[in-house]
Amino acid sequence: MRYTRFFGQLNKENGLQQISRYQLARIMNIAFLEGKISGVEATAKTFNENINSKGTELLKFQIRRRVTELTGNKDPKSLMEEICYLSEKEI
Repeated sequence: MRYTRFFGQLNKENGLQQISRYQLARIMNIAFLEGKISGVEATAKTFNENINSKGTELLKFQIRRRVTELTGNKDPKSLMEEICYLSEKEI
């Protein structure tokens, strides 16, 4: 949940940046998907399933692939810079 933590900390320190609705939706989707991965892992633990079982791994892979599509596999700071840049163009 590296992006979610970064965005949360940034929001606590600086308040909401002025970003476009599209970029805000992007941030929210990233946070949701990271939470979904965490939920899959927690559910597997709760039901004593192997966290690395085939079904769990496939589901986590699909979610992580979508996170990569949204983030471009950039570090959180670079991603936030991109979001701010694109927001300036969109607003």
